[in-house]
Amino acid sequence: YWLAICHATGAAICRIDDTPRPIRPSLSTTPVPIVGVPPVPSVVGPRHPIRRPIPADQLFALNSAVLRPGADAVLAPVAQQARRWSLLVSITGQASPDGGTTQYNTELSWARAFAVRVRLIALGVPAAQIIRVVGIGTAHQTSDACFVHGHLDEGKCELLRRVVIVLSPASSVPS
Repeated sequence: YWLAICHATGAAICRIDDTPRPIRPSLSTTPVPIVGVPPVPSVVGPRHPIRRPIPADQLFALNSAVLRPGADAVLAPVAQQARRWSLLVSITGQASPDGGTTQYNTELSWARAFAVRVRLIALGVPAAQIIRVVGIGTAHQTSDACFVHGHLDEGKCELLRRVVIVLSPASSVPS
């Protein structure tokens, strides 16, 4: 466990001291300070696909496939996890049905998925680990999906504009 914690926290060197020691009660009466240890998400690595829907507004401006300057704050942890566990990456872009033609929404969703692919590679994910990049347009949603009680609800449309990244262990991907 300690080695896993050591590695997960990013320590430069993690070693085991196997020197035998006699078991004796502690002679110290000095209280020991409590040191926080960051949470370890998994010491074995994921066994099942991890699905990460990312709202498009965290990555892109409206009607744009150019990543925002702060996109790395969202994508860097995903890239780190994919690299650390050698996970396969699938990226799916989706647009909202509140504007644009079917062709426009399909092209925009694909361009966004492709921009995420390019950025993940720049963040160190090997291109061979990215096995799927697709844009699904509005995913057959009609503009009704953005309306509540007959009124356009931008919040509902915003939820439909997203990029979904799925990280999968190689063993869980069907051949």
